Amino acid sequence: MAEPASAESPAAAEPTPSEAQTGTKPPVQNENEITVTALRRNVLLDEAPVAISVVDSNILARDNITEVTSLSGRVPGLLIGSNFGGSRISIRGIGFNPIRPGDEGRVAYYVDQVYVARPSAQLASLFDIDRIEVLRGPQGTLYGRNATGGALLITTGNPTPDPSGYLNVTIGNYQHIQVDGALSGPITDTLSGRIAVQTVNHDGYAYNFQTGSRNGNRATAAVRATLLWKPSDAFSLRFSAEHYKADDRNYVVNPIQPGFVVPTIPFLFGSRDVSQPSDPINKLDTTGVSIVATYSPNDYLTATVIGGYRHADGTLLVDGVGCGTFCARSLFRENSRSYNAEFQLAGDGKVFDWIVGATHFYESQTPSLRSAIKGSLFGVTSSPFPVQGTWSQANLVADAWALFAEGTFNITDQLSVTAGVRYSWETKRSLNEISAIDLTTPWPAANMSNFGFIPTTLRAGYPLNRSQNFDSWTPKFAINYEFSPYVSAYATYVQGFKSGGYNYGTVQAPYGPETIANYEAGLRARTMNGALTLRSAIFRYDYSRLQQTVQLGAPTPGTFVLNTGDARIQGIELEFELKLGGFRVDGNGSILDSKFSPYLTIDPNRSALGLIDIGGNKVPQAPLYSFYLGAEYGWDLDGNRVTVRGDWRRTGKTYFDIYNNAPMVQPAYDVFGANVTLETGDHWRFTAFVRNIGNTYAASQRSLQSNALGGIVNGVLIPPRTYGLTAGYRF
Repeated sequence: MAEPASAESPAAAEPTPSEAQTGTKPPVQNENEITVTALRRNVLLDEAPVAISVVDSNILARDNITEVTSLSGRVPGLLIGSNFGGSRISIRGIGFNPIRPGDEGRVAYYVDQVYVARPSAQLASLFDIDRIEVLRGPQGTLYGRNATGGALLITTGNPTPDPSGYLNVTIGNYQHIQVDGALSGPITDTLSGRIAVQTVNHDGYAYNFQTGSRNGNRATAAVRATLLWKPSDAFSLRFSAEHYKADDRNYVVNPIQPGFVVPTIPFLFGSRDVSQPSDPINKLDTTGVSIVATYSPNDYLTATVIGGYRHADGTLLVDGVGCGTFCARSLFRENSRSYNAEFQLAGDGKVFDWIVGATHFYESQTPSLRSAIKGSLFGVTSSPFPVQGTWSQANLVADAWALFAEGTFNITDQLSVTAGVRYSWETKRSLNEISAIDLTTPWPAANMSNFGFIPTTLRAGYPLNRSQNFDSWTPKFAINYEFSPYVSAYATYVQGFKSGGYNYGTVQAPYGPETIANYEAGLRARTMNGALTLRSAIFRYDYSRLQQTVQLGAPTPGTFVLNTGDARIQGIELEFELKLGGFRVDGNGSILDSKFSPYLTIDPNRSALGLIDIGGNKVPQAPLYSFYLGAEYGWDLDGNRVTVRGDWRRTGKTYFDIYNNAPMVQPAYDVFGANVTLETGDHWRFTAFVRNIGNTYAASQRSLQSNALGGIVNGVLIPPRTYGLTAGYRF
């Protein structure tokens, strides 16, 4: 659970992002009140008729959270992992499992109000962050595109009117060395600037017995420059540009357990170490630019223009692990350029608050997937090397527009009603689509290391051009009632929409759009003179034409995205925070009940069963329960401040396929952490930490290889036990 920003925050002494970007000051609040901007206006967290959580810079710094995957469990129902170089973000059981470059998630990801489309770019470092607001549930009106699960809104640090800065150095096991810092201050009377940098390096968590290297290491660097121009109280212009680079082996696929066949060779099941013929290659370069201009001619009206550009260029080379020596080697490539533009006009009145807007998103990307396969599987025994395998590539273009409007009528001081609607229309094209296959020609030895092959045999019907159009109306209705200054409740109905897409390079038809309807009610309360804060929600989702990752067997074998019918998800959530003197306890919990409606399909790994009905099965990435609990105690010592903290995160049984196969289940697991912080005066801060104290072995993602490739279960593991020390100085 979030805590209010304080003096320790990197951006604590700065104007909030909302103030800098909108030219308006947040409402006056006490230390237990948090202002959020996710509703496109400044609203106290406990007055927002929506399920929202805040992770501020204090929490990010305290727990050394430098990547989005480390946010798992910090918010009710939030699970984050990675797969094939892309993020796998799930909220309330609604997520997405990227299987090929070009796939899109269901949780919208924004940095400084600019949409970040690529799951690979979402894995870039978190650094110099002011706050992260997490919206749970479909966001059909204000965010719309690919937000059926919710939205993550990341706001970076702002330039300050006075000189300020900080420098943090972290060292730890696995030769972990991390440096991050920022410098901020005035340039002229109306212009201020900020520059922030970060580098992270550590050894790999897994030893590869065949190559002698450590895999899963991290080597990243990032920089961001921000300018804030305020020539008057009515106008502000914020410009930000950032670049991130990764060049490491930070992707390890571990054999978790056997699938439905008995392995013919020994595997390192239950180990973090691997035995693979080559090391993974992970390269990612991302660049982002955002511009936010705000004009407020009076206290009532505000106009905002947002512009953004994102570029992501990623490469991932990884071996299959089902044969011990060589089964398959896959190269994932992704090059994307996207542009965002949005206009908002908002009115803030005593009786009626409103916002209208228009948005445009355009992306052109060229994803490709090449796989070389063990030749003996296809009768090619004349060469020790694999056959050339398959190659799929396309130029995917998304051109999306939307108009939206939302208004809140304050009927009385206690009762308000909100209504909104968004109309979205989108064109998706798959251009110059290529699918090539060669299962007979050996792969030359000279190309083993650089993957420099291209199968020469195109499949019939390629190259191919395809186009689809989608449109949708997504309404929202909400009612909010304040029983007292300390207790309020809301009820809401929201619809969400996600457009369809392409299984490019395959004979599978394009998949269609999916829709969701959310029925939700929530209660917020502060009691014990503000010492105890509670936030709860109960909800039900009705999902139609749910897009899911499915493995198919003959006659069209492979892994695809298909519409797998309907599903129902319902749940209860709770967040709380208790402060008593120097003692503080915070936590959250989530209970989910999910199931598919009747839908007939074939499990390729158990094809002898014929058609099976997945009706009643659990939805993937929807654990029955999850919770997080943290406790700390702080006291003054000879003019210094000492804080001791421990936390516990438990994630319940989780399925990773629609068939609910036993090998694809991650059992419930626990992760414990602890840290001790010493603050000396106003400048120095030292934190000793340990994460995953019990060295828990658990997978954030599982996948089942085909029986022909060994039939084992692979997984992406959570990090092992890590510990270290951070020394920080700020002024």
